[in-house]
Amino acid sequence: MWWNSSADLILVCAAVGSCCVGLIMGTCQSMRLSRCRKIKCCCFECDREVETAEEMKMELEHQQAPKTDI
Repeated sequence: MWWNSSADLILVCAAVGSCCVGLIMGTCQSMRLSRCRKIKCCCFECDREVETAEEMKMELEHQQAPKTDI
């Protein structure tokens, strides 16, 4: 079985860890872009000030990839 080999065990643990980190990052990103003042997700709770529309527009403009002419 896969748990008998140390290399396989390390690969499985790394894959599970990567999936967990990806899920946490996706959840945090969604919470950050949310327009809600109070956010509750599983064991996380956040009470915050919402960004204005102008602040969100500026952030989205800076996230876009630069255009290159080929």
